[in-house]
Amino acid sequence: MGIDGVFFLQKLPLPKKPVMKIEEDKPKFNSVWVIDDMEVDLFLADKIFENHAEVESMYLEINARKALRKLKRITDKGDFPDLLLLDVQMKGMDGFEFLDKLETFPLFHASGCKICLISAYFSPLRYTEQAETYPFIQKLITKPLHEKHLAELN
Repeated sequence: MGIDGVFFLQKLPLPKKPVMKIEEDKPKFNSVWVIDDMEVDLFLADKIFENHAEVESMYLEINARKALRKLKRITDKGDFPDLLLLDVQMKGMDGFEFLDKLETFPLFHASGCKICLISAYFSPLRYTEQAETYPFIQKLITKPLHEKHLAELN
């Protein structure tokens, strides 16, 4: 209210329009595989890669044994993914059992496939120590997967 009962209108600034963030330096991958027995983690990984990376093909699998069979078929042709994110604790076949089988694939060691273990926690310490016995593991990622992890993986 203004002087002597006269109202004054005050011009308020208009809210700023949201600025769209242009991600020119998105990490780029030809092929990404995520193997995790939790559907929510697969969904999250899919969305993180979809929104924050350029990916030619994405394969999500809830069953480690099924993923291993499919990986065996394609890798016999020398077609390995660029990046494989592998959950440590899974039902049926855990991440370390998966890695033991993967190591026996004839073309694996020359493939250049980056492998990262993902887990809700890397405790007890034995998981970290066990992961260190695999020289080809690039990184240990504590869930949830986040866009900041993608830049570290490229």
